[in-house]
Amino acid sequence: MTQAFDTTPYRRKKLRFFAVVRVEVKSSIGDDRAQLWLSVDRPGRPDPFWFDNMWDRPIVSRDWSRHEIAGRIDDDAESINIGIMAFGDATVWIDDLRFEGIERESPGGG
Repeated sequence: MTQAFDTTPYRRKKLRFFAVVRVEVKSSIGDDRAQLWLSVDRPGRPDPFWFDNMWDRPIVSRDWSRHEIAGRIDDDAESINIGIMAFGDATVWIDDLRFEGIERESPGGG
């Protein structure tokens, strides 16, 4: 599952993408998992400016648990892509999926 967004309303903000997820893992060898992912692209660059696919913290719990990816969006960011991936023979359930921009604090704290 994937979705793309224009970055205009999110520039100069902290971005948070989170979901409550549970996974039915059918294999004990570690191939069955889910991962949220987020990439931020800038114009004229082949690689994403910012990318996190949770490769280092895969979701394998049968219990509902909240997972988050967060970072900052620069002024020249062009597109935001989010999604969730299932690997192996995993069955994934998703709830309370959210994507939001949070105002950064000004240097003076106000």
